Amino acid sequence: MAEDILLSISEKSYILPSYEAEQKLLKEVVVMLRNEIETQDDKTANVRAFVEKVK
Repeated sequence: MAEDILLSISEKSYILPSYEAEQKLLKEVVVMLRNEIETQDDKTANVRAFVEKVK
């Protein structure tokens, strides 16, 4: 997921007409990355809970 987002940034940076458009894109990417981090944190917590139950 993160690799896809970074690739998307590099592809779009060549076609962005302005600084403002690039800033808007980067803000959107920050939101997507934060969501991905939250998802991964939730998965980590689920795995840890499972491991604790299995012990």
